[in-house]
Amino acid sequence: MKDVGLQTDAELRFNRKDLIEAIKCAAELAQGYDERSPKRRKLSQYLDEQHDVLREMRHRGLDTTKLPETRSNPGVRTWGRAITKDNLLNAFEGNPYDVTTAEAHQLVKLYKDKSVKVDAFMEEANAVLLGAGVTAIFGKYVNSYYQDCVALYVNTGDTYEPTILYDTVAGEFGITTMGDFVEVMSDEYEIS
Repeated sequence: MKDVGLQTDAELRFNRKDLIEAIKCAAELAQGYDERSPKRRKLSQYLDEQHDVLREMRHRGLDTTKLPETRSNPGVRTWGRAITKDNLLNAFEGNPYDVTTAEAHQLVKLYKDKSVKVDAFMEEANAVLLGAGVTAIFGKYVNSYYQDCVALYVNTGDTYEPTILYDTVAGEFGITTMGDFVEVMSDEYEIS
């Protein structure tokens, strides 16, 4: 059985929005979407992750019929993948921002170091990815610090080029594309 990184029963959480998105995506696919499409890959990845969580819950003897409102497993999100060495190497392999193993290790080390501020991590990510700076995505009001900045991402030059993004609302980092994030979160975060 695959270890999904869950430590306590309290960490076994689902996000109902994730589940609804997966159901909508499955319905669209049933109507004839190409199996090689990005939506298909996204759905497969999401369902694989959720299957691992359910299997872990059953293994622990927990009730899998109740889906709590919140989640705390950062590896399961609708808009991207967690910051891990493998995810970094896979996402940036073969493009102009090819990340070496040493660079991926350095980014993961910074990511796990809770004393490193968001801005410092994003600047380091920008340097590793040879980005054009850290750019903001604006939407609804977040707080007095971020104002209406719902996300920060390394500008890699293209809307659908992989990047590292920080969701200021959820307080989560991830690997995604700016375009995918905006598509998934535009309604919830009021991105225009």
